[in-house]
Amino acid sequence: MIYCPDCGSEVPSNAKFCPGCGLQRSTPERSPRGRPIQQKGSGFGVAALVLGIVGFLIGPAAVLAIIFGAIGVGRNRRGRGMAWAGLIMGIVVIGLMVLFWVFIGSIFFFL
Repeated sequence: MIYCPDCGSEVPSNAKFCPGCGLQRSTPERSPRGRPIQQKGSGFGVAALVLGIVGFLIGPAAVLAIIFGAIGVGRNRRGRGMAWAGLIMGIVVIGLMVLFWVFIGSIFFFL
């Protein structure tokens, strides 16, 4: 018999949830062959990271990095780190673009 880490109730070994508090068991689902089933990521994290890197070369791609990063952070846990990295890189690239255009604008203003 297994005990729930949240409430201490006995949980049958074939149960997916605790009968006392409803907490989901942390054991991964298994395939018919007994191997754990891997959950797929949404892909938004990878897309955000790639677009964040591409944004350094092609500035408007940073906007897509921010959008995909925000979606990826809100989705499942898998790939969330890449989504955060893409989101932050997109914001940094947009900030650098703004500073660049302010600097260029100030040069032409004072000429």
